[in-house]
Amino acid sequence: MAAGANGVKGDGPAFSVPELSINSWCDRDAHLVQPHTTGERVMGTDVFALVTHWEPMVAAFRAAGGLDFYWEANVRQNEELQAAWAAGRSAPPGDMPNLLPYADEHDFWGGRAFMVAGEYYDSLRPHLPPDLRDPADAFVRMLYPDNFRTGYETRSNDLSVDAGAPCDPDVLYAMRPATVRAALDRAAAVPWAALARIGDRTTLPERPDSRYVPEYATWEAIVHHQREWLHEAATTDRGLVVIMSY
Repeated sequence: MAAGANGVKGDGPAFSVPELSINSWCDRDAHLVQPHTTGERVMGTDVFALVTHWEPMVAAFRAAGGLDFYWEANVRQNEELQAAWAAGRSAPPGDMPNLLPYADEHDFWGGRAFMVAGEYYDSLRPHLPPDLRDPADAFVRMLYPDNFRTGYETRSNDLSVDAGAPCDPDVLYAMRPATVRAALDRAAAVPWAALARIGDRTTLPERPDSRYVPEYATWEAIVHHQREWLHEAATTDRGLVVIMSY
């Protein structure tokens, strides 16, 4: 895929993974806790990316012991909208303010497809030669642990680590600014063109739910969105928190 508007790179330099010296992993089992089930944004499965100034996000997470502060801000905004509609007023979505004053929010409507992208990579991975699989693993596993298949039982959660608070099951992954930069370095080391050639010619079994037919182009588009979020965060020295709403 060509570089997007944010300038995400395509094929990168020779494979070189930066060493992460931070303990930034959260027990995957925490994600099995019943997810968030209150507020207006639980009608479907959606994903929200917060490109955020890191310290205020950590402070809010620590004070709340999780993401309640975010969902409460969402409920307040919904109540304000409902009051406006009841009074005959409305606001176009483009005019909606950010829920948090220190974070820019990007919506990814279609959270189920977002999650299935991780399963797609698990299926594609055995078809990749080691010189392609190793750099792809180094980056993709920062976004998608292996869904309990090959030993990756953890997910990146700098927010929980830095706040000294338990993992929140709604957080898919959270990266402080240093981890964001490390993720971009890993992404730049992936031979994306070679990966696309193999992905395009590899036919994988269809999922039982036919709405999610596995194909490389869909997977690449979903991962590209995440690379753009990472690029935005890195260029503004911010972190990235990706949340799932069920």
